[in-house]
Amino acid sequence: IMLHTKDIADLPLQKALFARLKTTGRRVFDAPPEDPKKPYIVIGDSTVVDWGTKVRSGDEITSTLHFYSDYDGYAEVKEMMREVLRAVARETLDLSADGFKVVDCWADFTATYRESATVRRGVLRLRFKISQMEG
Repeated sequence: IMLHTKDIADLPLQKALFARLKTTGRRVFDAPPEDPKKPYIVIGDSTVVDWGTKVRSGDEITSTLHFYSDYDGYAEVKEMMREVLRAVARETLDLSADGFKVVDCWADFTATYRESATVRRGVLRLRFKISQMEG
């Protein structure tokens, strides 16, 4: 059996997304410290599915972002999600240094939750189609 391998864009995407999220002026974590000051954003789980063809390698990647606030109500987490959507839509994320190109990006899912009596959480799942650049 021959295993066909290709490079995966998950980590390059996370690095570019992290840098773009920082432009919102919000605190952004991959692994937040214990009890960080709110509000903040956490880069959460991702999924990678191959969507390549015979002539082009590509991944469809979801990246789930979590937004935490101690504001009384949901306005702050919803505003944070808007800021992130605007920041991501402002300009295509540049993955070219790692040999990838973002082909498409959209918000796949949003939700808000009452995490506790004082904490509100928002969830935003972004979906990216990414192609591997030719060598």
